[in-house]
Amino acid sequence: MTFAQLLDGLSWPNLQAALLRCYPDHRNSLERYQILFGKLKSTDPQESTMRIVVKESYNPKIDDEPCMEVVGRNGERNRDQVDFDHSRAKVAPGWADEETDYAVSYRPWAKWLGMPIDPTTLENMPPAEIAAHCLADMTFHGFEETDAQAVLEEIKAEVAKLDAMTPEEREKESISLEDVMKALE
Repeated sequence: MTFAQLLDGLSWPNLQAALLRCYPDHRNSLERYQILFGKLKSTDPQESTMRIVVKESYNPKIDDEPCMEVVGRNGERNRDQVDFDHSRAKVAPGWADEETDYAVSYRPWAKWLGMPIDPTTLENMPPAEIAAHCLADMTFHGFEETDAQAVLEEIKAEVAKLDAMTPEEREKESISLEDVMKALE
């Protein structure tokens, strides 16, 4: 089942109830979610190899409590990622063989619609709740598709700036992950 098919099987009242249950602090955005729901239902999906996974996430160093996270997976494994050699010594056993989780909040909405929902997600969560988590992730950067694209362009510009730096400049301008984690404590 794709995200578009999931949405086609939902009514706005059911989705609204799930949004309020999962994201009570988004109450003031319900009208914007309803408009988005209508837009998505009238948008043609684009095929995608990425599938949507909604999972519980918790990092005690960062999070106060567990939260739901929406990620994309396409069969690639963590061990096959370019930066795997840099993280190998700091990961939990078995992590190398797990599928890589990708952020999907920057993906075009038509691509979201064409993504299949992971079977485990479908088995463990009601459709309206899956849709609520997906809509919250899709609108994390704003309620217009261009909002997420603008943030992505800013990130790409920062990466290009870092890539253009000498190792000395990068060392001077960067902060280590360990320092970031200490600051968050």
